[in-house]
Amino acid sequence: MAKPTPSPVPTPAATSATLGTPTAPIAPATSADIRPTPAADTNDVFWNSPFKLPFGASPPPACEDDLQFTHRLVDLDTEFSLFFGPGSHIAPHDHMAYWLTGRIRDDLGGPEFGSQRSRRVKIFAPTDIYAFTITRWENPASSGGFYNDWTAYFTTCNQHQLVFHHVEPTEELIDHLHDIEPSCAKSTADALSSGNTAECRWRGAATISAGAPILQSSGYSSGFDFGLTLYGLTAAELQTHPSYGYAIHPWLWSSGNAVCPLDYFPEPHRSDYLALLGMGCGPFNQDVPGTAMGIWLPSPTLEWSPDYQPFSVSENETLWLFATDHTPSVHRLTVGTTVPGIERGQYRFTYEHDGRVNPRWDQLVSGHIYCVELQRQTSFHTFDEMPHASLLFQLSADGTALTVERNTSTRCDEESFFFSGAKQTFYR
Repeated sequence: MAKPTPSPVPTPAATSATLGTPTAPIAPATSADIRPTPAADTNDVFWNSPFKLPFGASPPPACEDDLQFTHRLVDLDTEFSLFFGPGSHIAPHDHMAYWLTGRIRDDLGGPEFGSQRSRRVKIFAPTDIYAFTITRWENPASSGGFYNDWTAYFTTCNQHQLVFHHVEPTEELIDHLHDIEPSCAKSTADALSSGNTAECRWRGAATISAGAPILQSSGYSSGFDFGLTLYGLTAAELQTHPSYGYAIHPWLWSSGNAVCPLDYFPEPHRSDYLALLGMGCGPFNQDVPGTAMGIWLPSPTLEWSPDYQPFSVSENETLWLFATDHTPSVHRLTVGTTVPGIERGQYRFTYEHDGRVNPRWDQLVSGHIYCVELQRQTSFHTFDEMPHASLLFQLSADGTALTVERNTSTRCDEESFFFSGAKQTFYR
């Protein structure tokens, strides 16, 4: 199969429409974004260097031309659905293609952590695998005690990585785990013994052929997450991949080398998966310099250095202004816990093409205070019909600082807007 047709490299300018045109709880960022230690000497490290392989692992082969999957991911049926977005996260990340496997019954109320909520489906290796990092997480159950959910990172050709969350290993994968001493016990048998729910990690080398049943969804969420991260590529090279987008600081978040995995399947699976998604898969990075669109942080971003620690900033301190093409003429916002009067979560609004009320994010530029009326997300696919709150925004003259404050009114009905002492400033 040929490499996905690349989109033009986006021009990072305020007038760019590359990212602005509309283009349930999953996992906490504190656990979902744990990855192996970067390779290379710290005096000569590249921000997108492949991760250090497990002890004893030989370097995987180079991809033939570019990475391409050769096998289906699941046995598709009518119970599946797919969507693109941040899920319950705030910051953009590497697993924004969510697979919903189908509820096991229709009368489910609020989340009961540790109870099965969705079908458990088998997941197949879409390409050959050469190494893995498997982590079992210990989570508190609503009924008391603990339950386990798992993440899995698989190394492919060129040391790219497949990313899975809300899964558990199959017997075929457990056979490989028995060859490794886990982090929590002297043997895998001890780690998997009845009653042992402690957090545990396995890192090892193994050759697993495409098509092997490696995982099944855990059933503790609405489905499972599947991502693809491309290592060894520069930012300019990543921008040639259709679903990548543009990131001012690509090393900040796991979305910085992430692309849509659906594009890499052979036919007919690629077309089947994209049809099931029914919306654009990406872009994973949506920064538009000189405008408000994109990811914002609690302090100015330092340039990349070998001492930089990924994920050193909590996503709960961030603000992401983005779009999907699921709903035309709508832009979205995810906000953490740092804007007074605004609850953590995702919001949306229908944008106007001119004026200072409800502008598109990529048309919110310096020189004015803008007001946006936000509808709050209430489930995976639903939002409040009426605005929940309105926010004031002002971009600095150099485009690197964004001041935000909850407006005194739910609606943007004043003739002019002013900040008070409750404003919060975010930075590029």
